[in-house]
Parts: sequence; C-alpha cells; structure tokens
Amino acid sequence: MKKVKYTVRLLVATGFALGLGSCVADLEEYNPSGSTADNIFGTESGHTGLVNICYSQLRKEFYGRENAAFLSMLGVDIIHESRNRNDYSPAALYGAKLTPENTGLIKNSWERLYIPINDCNAAIGRAATAEYGSEALRSSREAEARFLRAFYYWHIVEQWGGVQLKLDETSAALTTAGRSSVRDFYEKCILPDLEFAAQHLPPTQADHGRATKASAQGMLARMYLTWASHLQYFENNPTEAAAYYRKAKAAADTIINNQGAFNVELYEDVAQVFDPSNNKNNKEAIFFVSHSTQEELNPQKAVNRLCTYFVSTYDKGMGVVQDNNNGYAVTEFAPTRYLLELYGENDARYSAFFKEVWRCNDSTVADKYWTETNVRLYGKDSTVFAAGPNVPDRRKKKLGFKPGDTVLYYTKKAIPNKATIRYAVRDINDLYNANGTFKGVTSDNFFPQLRKYDDPLYLKIDGTSTSGRLDVMLMRFAEMYLIAAEAQFHLTGNDNDPEAIAYINVLRRRAATPLGSDNNNVTVAEVAASGNGQGGYLNFILDERARELCGEHLRWYDLKRTKQLEHRLGPNSSVHANPNVTLFDPEKHYVRPVPISFLQSINNAAEFGQNPKY
Repeated sequence: MKKVKYTVRLLVATGFALGLGSCVADLEEYNPSGSTADNIFGTESGHTGLVNICYSQLRKEFYGRENAAFLSMLGVDIIHESRNRNDYSPAALYGAKLTPENTGLIKNSWERLYIPINDCNAAIGRAATAEYGSEALRSSREAEARFLRAFYYWHIVEQWGGVQLKLDETSAALTTAGRSSVRDFYEKCILPDLEFAAQHLPPTQADHGRATKASAQGMLARMYLTWASHLQYFENNPTEAAAYYRKAKAAADTIINNQGAFNVELYEDVAQVFDPSNNKNNKEAIFFVSHSTQEELNPQKAVNRLCTYFVSTYDKGMGVVQDNNNGYAVTEFAPTRYLLELYGENDARYSAFFKEVWRCNDSTVADKYWTETNVRLYGKDSTVFAAGPNVPDRRKKKLGFKPGDTVLYYTKKAIPNKATIRYAVRDINDLYNANGTFKGVTSDNFFPQLRKYDDPLYLKIDGTSTSGRLDVMLMRFAEMYLIAAEAQFHLTGNDNDPEAIAYINVLRRRAATPLGSDNNNVTVAEVAASGNGQGGYLNFILDERARELCGEHLRWYDLKRTKQLEHRLGPNSSVHANPNVTLFDPEKHYVRPVPISFLQSINNAAEFGQNPKY
C-alpha cells in the first residue's frame, strides 16, 4: 500500500451542498488504493464535487461579507459609509489608507477571488477526461465552471485592471507572474466563457444555487455592456463599442423575449421582489448566492451579514427595541441625499426599498418618559416635552406610546413643526447638510433604511456575531431592461429614443402608484434634464439604475465602466452626488493597488509592477 500525501478541497454535504450548505476542508489522507486527485476528479461524482467547490468562495468569503460589499457599494454617489472601518474604509474615501499594504479590503479580496479561479481552471481543464455518463451533463458542469471563472475574473479586471490572467490549473507555488491587458481578460476569457456557458447550461437546475442558462445569458449581456463601455470611455473606440452595445442589447432581448424558456419573470408589484417570503424561490432571480436556513450547514459562522449593514440607529429609548423585524444594527452603509431625492412621489420603489417608520414593540413603554437626551437628540420643544433633569416626575411627559404606534420617523421629506410632534422625527435636513454631506458620520446614524436584505430568519450566534439565512441575489430580470435601454441609447445617441424609453417604462409602470399607471413613466424631457453637462441619456440611465438596483453590489462597477466616478464624486464633480468623498483621483482610483503580499511572493515584482500612483 502506498501512502499518498495530497491536499484536496473536498466538499462535504448533507444532500447537495449549494442548497443546503457545505464545508470545504483541506485533507491530508492516507490512501490505501493509491488514488490521487487525478483519479478522484476523473469520476463524474468527483468532478461534480470539484465544480461545486468553485461556488464555495462566493458563499463563504464574498457575497454576504465585507469584501464584496465595500468594493462595490462604497466610494460611489448613492451610498455613504456610516462608520469608520479602519482598513475597509479607504474604499469609501480614497484616502491615504488605500494602499498596497491594506490587509483587510485589498489583500483579502485579491486572495478570495484568485483562489476559486484556480478551482475553476482545474474543473475546466479536467472536464474533457472526466468519466461522465452523459455528454450533456459533462458540458453543463464545464459550463458552470466557465460561468464562475468569468464572474470572478470580471471582479479582478474591473478592480485591479490588467493584472494576471491564468487560464490553466496551477498545482505548485508560483514564483513569477505576468500581466495581461484588459482586452485579453474580456476577449480571451470572460466573453468566450460566458458564450460557452450560455450554450451549454440548462434552463433549470435540480440543485438550488447552481448557475442556469439565464445566469449565463444575463451575465453575457452585462459583460457585453461592460466591455462596450470600456471601449467607449477608456479607449475612445466608438465603432468597436457599437458592435458590443448591439451584442449587449441582443443578449438582454433574448431573455426579455423568451421569459418562459429562461424561467424568469417580473413580479407585478415591486414590493414583492425583496419580500423575504420570495427569497428562496424568487421569480426575478437570474443568479444568486445560496445561504442555508440551517446555520450548521453554512460554510462558516456569520457568513451572511448583509442584513445588518444598512440598519439605521433606532433603539434609543423611544419605545422600539432591536428584534428580527427591525434588524440588528451594525450600520455600515447609509443612502446619500442624492439617492433619496432621485425617487419621485409616484415611484413605489422608494417605499418598497426603504423603511422610514418604526413602530413601538416595547412592552414596558407605558412606564417610560421623554429623557433630556432624547428631547435634545430629536429636537423636541422642551416646554412641551418637559424632560429636564430638574423637572419633577409629575410634570415630565410620558412617551405615551402603545405597541404598534409610530415612534420613529426618519424621512427624505422636510417636516414642519417637528419639535411638537409626539413621536421622534429626523427629516432630510436633520440627516444631511444642504450641500448633501452626511451628518451621521459624526453623530448618531439616522436615515431611511434600505430593506433589500431584511431577514426575519436572522440569527444572533453569540453576543456579537450575526448571520443572515437568506440568499443574496446578484442578478435579476429587471437589469435586463436596463441593459437593453442603455445599449439602445448608445446606439442612437438620442435622448428621445422611443425604444430605449419603452424598456425603462416597463419598470416604471411596475413601480408606479397606483400600480401599473402611466404617472411614473419617463419622458424625453426627464432624460434630457439629467445631463448635468455630461450627456442626458448616460446620466439618466445611471440614475435609473440607482433607483432600481441601489445596494445590489453594482454601483462602483457601473460608475467605473462608464468613467463617471470622477463626474459624480466630491465638490468638483459635475453632479455633486456625494460631497463626502473629496479625494478621488481619476489617474489613480479607477483601479485598486496590487497587494504588497502578492508582489513579495513573486521573484519578478519589479517587472510585474504596481498600479499607477500607488
């Protein structure tokens, strides 16, 4: 017998790991049969397990955690950082801590993307020789790995630019590395991988969480649009860009015009999209990351924290206490004034996506009084709410609430006579300065709360660790209408493009109040008025994407691909969307620094080089 020492990332599951949860372990095995990784991954079950591993990093270390959220949602126009997170905060502020030495955001994200890329390379390279009983299943499993490789490499190339593109499995430590162009990333990997996946993935999968034909087709539409935007705005190549805008529109139209075949549809009411009861079987989901409702089956403790990141401060003694319905506040992200004011009065997406009202859930509230702190905190008239420390109890004002009453109102409206309203109010002018800067960074975090990740199944594991149980939707059907509209606008260059506006109005009517009416429809005048000196339809479509897709891990990528970060950030921007961010440098910050840990691990660091100005 032969003792074989090898390291295998082995999937251990009850049922199927993607739907029920999995753990990935490094095993040093005594193997009496002499099997090696080649033997194991050469079988149908072994190769399928290898493909399953390709998904694990999405769940374990990325979507639901800080890395993806901070890289994609901060340092943009529509979301503020609401507290300082040391080595994660530089993504929001582009400050002095955004360095190659950053071991939180930069190093962790780099490693957590390249690890599964090598798993994907292994699965793709071994697919042809694996002993499958069905050629269709073999092609489907390879297509999953190609889809995931393209998905991971999209993050890499957009975040770091033309760095290392590896398309073969690496089985030994690398001592040298080379760079590839951004064009190579898209033309040699991302687009051909997704074209293969769109051809070979099935319309549905028996296992919850696997990529489907809609996943590949939708991602292909997104990547055609991304590459077209890069050609348009970074390479000044409008002729080649137009070819990819046409591909993006065609790919999106393929899903729009064949919804039944792709097993997707729009909900009639926009409030249904992120209703937790629809999470595990969402009609609009094109691709999602699965998290288990059984905590022990998730790959690590506290894997999905998104349900805590957008929660506003609300438990300040006003008759509402933290619970699953209201969320447990970690409070990482707050909406900008710019985002809140994008929603019109007839746009139901605001009430569907944001929470403004908190109701009493404290059974002891009948015995509580207005405190001096809360009178001052909420700007109440002290002659009405007698709460000073020297006021006798018989003259103090009781809160006067009962369970179910409104106790807090954090709103994007300007509210008159706030000082005498019986419940606590923080209006738009309490939350933000007139120029749009956020007041909450230096005081309590009061703001309308994004509800897209509300999780009634949330679990408080110990005193501090938190875990959501719901899936994270990474692509949904509504985005296809936005992709088709943006591509069409670019192809005609016309703010008054009826076909592009028609795509938008499908979503506008779905979000109209009353439901389905035309009073939320976009007009040509609205498109043209969005220009702000940068072109009407481009700014309009970015604003519309913000209304529909805010908080969905896309905003940094949208502003980067259209080269609009420099036009939307800081006091010198043309849009003035997020004046809290003042340090964005267009010659530097469209890519992140290459981690110093990577450069120190290779022998040709000087040849590989650091990204400019880092």
